[in-house]
Amino acid sequence: MARSTKHMTYSGFTGVIIGIKGGFAEVESGGEQFTCRIRGKLRLSDQEIVAGDNVKLIVKGAEHVIEEVLPRRNFLIRPPVANVDMVAIFTPLVAPDVDLMLTDRLCALAERQRLEIVICATKADIAKGDASVMIEDHYKGTGYSFVTLSAPRNEGVERLKELLKGRISIFAGQSGAGKSTLINAMMPGLGLKTGEVSEKIGRGRHTTRQVSLLRLSGGGYVADSPGFSSLELAGVEPDEVRSLMPDIYEHEGRCRFKGCRHNAEPGCSVKEAVRSGDVSGGRYKHYLALLEECIEAEKRKYD
Repeated sequence: MARSTKHMTYSGFTGVIIGIKGGFAEVESGGEQFTCRIRGKLRLSDQEIVAGDNVKLIVKGAEHVIEEVLPRRNFLIRPPVANVDMVAIFTPLVAPDVDLMLTDRLCALAERQRLEIVICATKADIAKGDASVMIEDHYKGTGYSFVTLSAPRNEGVERLKELLKGRISIFAGQSGAGKSTLINAMMPGLGLKTGEVSEKIGRGRHTTRQVSLLRLSGGGYVADSPGFSSLELAGVEPDEVRSLMPDIYEHEGRCRFKGCRHNAEPGCSVKEAVRSGDVSGGRYKHYLALLEECIEAEKRKYD
């Protein structure tokens, strides 16, 4: 006679949460997905359990139970997701107009979270002139990966999948940049309508704070979120801004004056790098805008 498993408990194994609904979580482990109950003590704890969390599971009879949430490498508040490795920042090569100030703001936010960055220039099939070259030149010296993409021509799709492989990533960028179209190209069976990533996997049927992870066919996950929902550099001190732009920070310590903010001081190595073409003039302009924003925010604290 087979032994009953009704009251048996099996030792723990680990997995990653790909979605949460109510008191249950979808967990992937070893290529399989399990619907798991979340222990009451975890649901009542101060730490919110989110997609991307690595967890320890036990099997109690026919039930999988999340027993423990393992330490996180990082945690994003908006969108709420843990253990993110990379952000893919999308900018179109055609309408809506290219907004590299927004893209640079997103890059600064990602740098503050210590995320890898890939710049994705989309809609290459309908772009005119050297738009892609212009954007790639804007990011020279940053060390960021750069991919030119056209979903209809499947251009750059495999390259992007390779960059995302084995990572938890989020997509960010302005509306209309083609994020959903690219997810469709990388995951043909998903069939998302443009702008409807969230609806396909059920957001709206539970708390809007929840994020789910979409599994890429080549490995890795993409969050079903449009990326950072807050674009303010909240809490960033003026002297921190330069460290959030690697092409600017590369020249740190070479200026005539210690603590140079690279805006008004003479003998500035960054301004010299802009003049020589080593740093993009557009990036420097955006650095000054972000710096001024943080200076003004600091002043308001003492008003």
